[in-house]
Amino acid sequence: MKKYATWVLLAAAVSPLVVNANLLSPYIDEKVFFLRFLACVVMTLLTIALLSFRKDADEIVSSVKDMLRDPIFWAVSANMLLLVLSTIFAFDRSIAFFGEPIRGEGFLTLFTIYLLYVSVRLLFRKKEWNTFFLISLACTVILFIIEIKQALLGMIRPSSLFGNPIFLSGYYLFSLFAGYQVWQWGREIKNNFYAFFGITAIVLAGVGILVTKTRGTILSVFVGMVALAIIAALFGRRESFGRFSVRKIGIVICAVLISFSVLFGLTRHGAFWQHVPGLNRVAAVTSTDATTLSRLEYTKASVAGFFGDRNPKTLLLGWGWDNFLFAWIAHYDPSFFLYDQGSADRAHNKLVDVLVMSGLLGLISYLAIWFVFIQKLWRSARVGIMALAGVIFWAAAYFVNNLFIFDISVTLLTFYLLLAFISTTSNEKTN
Repeated sequence: MKKYATWVLLAAAVSPLVVNANLLSPYIDEKVFFLRFLACVVMTLLTIALLSFRKDADEIVSSVKDMLRDPIFWAVSANMLLLVLSTIFAFDRSIAFFGEPIRGEGFLTLFTIYLLYVSVRLLFRKKEWNTFFLISLACTVILFIIEIKQALLGMIRPSSLFGNPIFLSGYYLFSLFAGYQVWQWGREIKNNFYAFFGITAIVLAGVGILVTKTRGTILSVFVGMVALAIIAALFGRRESFGRFSVRKIGIVICAVLISFSVLFGLTRHGAFWQHVPGLNRVAAVTSTDATTLSRLEYTKASVAGFFGDRNPKTLLLGWGWDNFLFAWIAHYDPSFFLYDQGSADRAHNKLVDVLVMSGLLGLISYLAIWFVFIQKLWRSARVGIMALAGVIFWAAAYFVNNLFIFDISVTLLTFYLLLAFISTTSNEKTN
């Protein structure tokens, strides 16, 4: 049964491809339902394994004991407990639990992803991780082909099977990480196909991000590369790539990135950058363009929605998950209509979203997850940079990217997967 549960978990890798045109939100809801279905099946199989199969039960119990020693697990679980309280005391409990139809989130989906995180934490080891990454890269290729087809047909900002380019670009960050892992695995086992496939996926994901023209994600990739280069320069003295030490490579990459940023800043209004997909939108950023003004208004209304309500319950536990729209409406500024006629069900900033919807306690618990994650990543990086380079890049890029956008179920799942990955990877290194 444990084996079958693992196979079901591997199926989560294809969730980006799941679409149903008959649903209200075809690119989001079907992915949510698919993940809920997988979580139900996995938990059923694990329960049967614990009750009826002695060998499987012993292995699962051993994994549970290991998980209970993991501070990341306790941080994630504490955050989930606070979300339970936030849901109970939400402005609209029904929406907080089930979520709005257009997003399909709510506590139910968050708990679904938590169950998948626990299951992956218990069942995945190196073999399963590599298989999951391979499947994810196959999905990345499919998503990229559809994206390019949409671009060729005239779609200005193609979104492939995500319905929104910002969600597609957010998933591509995970693709960059998975590509690095598969490339590294291919080098380790001397399999040229896997190494080539990993590099190819990295290139496709990078190009895919540019084609989506999502400025926040483009910036996050740059920040991720800077963070990785700095860590490599600090801890890469004992490792080498070919004839060069990782530390020297990190220093060179830092210098190149700094030079590029200076050059881009000085020449961003030049004709050349206007013909580079993605970078042309970055070059056009000003403090007065409609997108920037709308993001500032989102933040303004969000902060007002949080601090404007002096109710201690709201301050501590927020309005409730997926209840952001109520805070937005209560503090809407009519002048906002001049440059953005839409309504906001998210703040387009993860930290602000968490603050408004789950309060101070929710934000503190969310940041606590990042604290223990980075702490474990820092300790592991001191042992070896090359093995964790992909995680280092992803952690910085994902965090920065979420300061400009927000998660859906699939991208949120990648966050929990990386939490499980760093835990199992660090344990395998120490065992």
